[in-house]
Amino acid sequence: MQFDRSELNDDVNKLLSSTANEICVGQNWDLEESVGEQRRKQFESCALRATQLSEVAAAHFDQYVQGARRGHLSTTFDKVLNANALMSATLEDNQKIIRLERIDQLLENDGGLTFERLLAALSPRDNDALAALTDEFQQFAGERPAFAAFKAEVDDVLKQPDWLQQVVCRLGLLHLMPQTPGEVFHFALMEYTVGDVRQQAQIQNVTSPFALATVVESRCSPAFFPAPKGAVFGFTVDLGAAGGGAQEFLHARFDYSPKHVLKLAKWQGPTDVPDVVQCRQRHVNALRLRSGRANYGEKHWPMSAK
Repeated sequence: MQFDRSELNDDVNKLLSSTANEICVGQNWDLEESVGEQRRKQFESCALRATQLSEVAAAHFDQYVQGARRGHLSTTFDKVLNANALMSATLEDNQKIIRLERIDQLLENDGGLTFERLLAALSPRDNDALAALTDEFQQFAGERPAFAAFKAEVDDVLKQPDWLQQVVCRLGLLHLMPQTPGEVFHFALMEYTVGDVRQQAQIQNVTSPFALATVVESRCSPAFFPAPKGAVFGFTVDLGAAGGGAQEFLHARFDYSPKHVLKLAKWQGPTDVPDVVQCRQRHVNALRLRSGRANYGEKHWPMSAK
């Protein structure tokens, strides 16, 4: 993606010659093909005094993607501004979706809600306790687009004792890995359907509630990887040994109810952080096969890359 603002192009070049994680972020900005001209111009209108992409991206995300209040139309689902990335309306309503939520902040917000109480409530489906959690999600301001995947993409590992770690790796959720010794993260795995999302989106007058994730929504994560233009789905960078990844997409904000809480788990650090650079090189080779774009990313990964 090329910018009109020369300082942003300069920052991409700086990222590409910096640390490993910053190189990954720079590659993402350079590779992005699905952000159209109108959306790019809107992006560049933010933080005009900033010279770093991270500052412009944060300002744009806060103002246009997430927004400060409920009810605004996130540009992620705007038919004009993000036409290149909007997904087909042919998704079947009964397809099951999963999203992994870190819930530590929500537990802190409600002093009477503990992880142990939630675990005890899950099997008998104590809706009062589970509602105490899902109600906290509804207090979040703005219309955040949610990174999600189809349940079928991780169904094979959900019965495993280490399902949480495997889901985090397969979905490329690097930011959800506790790295500090003794640090504990708590999670809820949510399950709902395409039809559930559509039903709520209609109430909010969002007519196209599913989209490919672009670098604009990536929050400058080195574990994100943009899909080639015209792709049906994006694919996660698998951080595990298998390297298969999963189809991923964004959907409009969805308010949970107790029935959507599928699983709960916690993860204590430290975690051995995977080599994201190697994972990405493996990912681009798989993406070339999936997309039929044999030369995709060749600027950064020559065709001889294995």
